[in-house]
Amino acid sequence: MGGIYIQCGSFQGNDKSGSAIEGVLDELALIASPAQLELIAKIRSCLDGGEQYAMIATDDADALAPLLGRYRTRIEARIAPITNPVDQMEKDHHDDPTQNATDAKYGKGLGWRYYCVLDLERACKISHEEGEPVVITWD
Repeated sequence: MGGIYIQCGSFQGNDKSGSAIEGVLDELALIASPAQLELIAKIRSCLDGGEQYAMIATDDADALAPLLGRYRTRIEARIAPITNPVDQMEKDHHDDPTQNATDAKYGKGLGWRYYCVLDLERACKISHEEGEPVVITWD
């Protein structure tokens, strides 16, 4: 099964960690400022471009990082005491065994969104440190 990958400079995200990016963007939109909503729309536009990759420019990654941090903190408060996204993925399935695994992976599952936000936030920080864009690719 394919997936979406996150990388930036020296950082390679975990296997298929970007797969839930649509779900993450949906949730970010709920807590974003108007300027951040414009950034989310810009990222969506890149993802919907029909290419095999999308890039988030360094300045956009800098603007996105604090929002990702707020969202990650919210997820961590919801899933506490769980600290591992894979454990949350298993809990998601246990709590709702009827949830389609593909739907969970591509943004419906809280564990998958947590998995995604951890790597996306890290990539944005690396983007700031190394001056490289965040690259999102899929297969």
